[in-house]
Amino acid sequence: MSDDDPRTERLTADAAFSLVSDETRFAILRELQRADGPMAFSALREAVGVDDPGRFNYHLGELRGQFVAKRDDGYAILPPGKRLVGAVLAGGYTSALDADMDPVPVEGECLDCGGDLEAVFRDHGVGIDCTECAASVTSPDVPPGLLAGSDADAVPGLVGRWNHIQFAANDAGVCRNCYHETERTLHLADAEDDDAPEWLADSDLLGMVFHDCPRCGGRFNVAVQAAVLSHPRVAAYHYEHGIDVRETPTWQYDWLGTGRGTVESHDPVRIALPIPLGDERRTFVFDADLDVGDVRGE
Repeated sequence: MSDDDPRTERLTADAAFSLVSDETRFAILRELQRADGPMAFSALREAVGVDDPGRFNYHLGELRGQFVAKRDDGYAILPPGKRLVGAVLAGGYTSALDADMDPVPVEGECLDCGGDLEAVFRDHGVGIDCTECAASVTSPDVPPGLLAGSDADAVPGLVGRWNHIQFAANDAGVCRNCYHETERTLHLADAEDDDAPEWLADSDLLGMVFHDCPRCGGRFNVAVQAAVLSHPRVAAYHYEHGIDVRETPTWQYDWLGTGRGTVESHDPVRIALPIPLGDERRTFVFDADLDVGDVRGE
């Protein structure tokens, strides 16, 4: 680490995983996470279900420092311990979705052909697909824990909310895998762009915004139309028409269909995106940073 890096490395990755590889240690973290406050040694041991005080003390001691703190009134879980418990309960490491589950009907219609939509399960995610033209409206990776305990008909709403979380991370420029700062790049489908993926030029998309993490290599992309939904002026326009962009899933916006919008200029970038709502139609003009430079029809 550099001299100006605020982090202090307490454990290597191998050491951290080794510390929590024992089921007793995870049980300790789980009970501390459930507790309303610090727990006394005896109460924690009883909750975990270990009869031997010496054995329990050994495992508890291994967690102290990075995952657990000893305080005057007992033992408390630290933020790294909370994140570890959360990651395991989310099911990303231990579970998968049942890809053989029957699809679930989704309220809304395909933005391309007007066909019915359904939620289709796969091992590590859920797709919102058209039953007629097989177009995929969205297909996010979804941690199994998000759907735990929910009825099948609640799945589409949960996927919509999960997408909002992903979009917020993109807007904040934070990697959703390792929390490093991401690098944002706009690629237009009709531009001569050697750095753009080949599939983009062959698609019906207007363009894509890519968020790349230089640390873990994660890449997260979103269509231009969906990327601008959170812009204050776009969000305010929807709110004027009774639509809260924080709650509405992307597949319920008629104007988000592929092929909508026009690239008016590449240098400088000017993207004109018409958004009809009710009996009103406004065209928002975005620059390379997807900031609004002009609004026509106000």
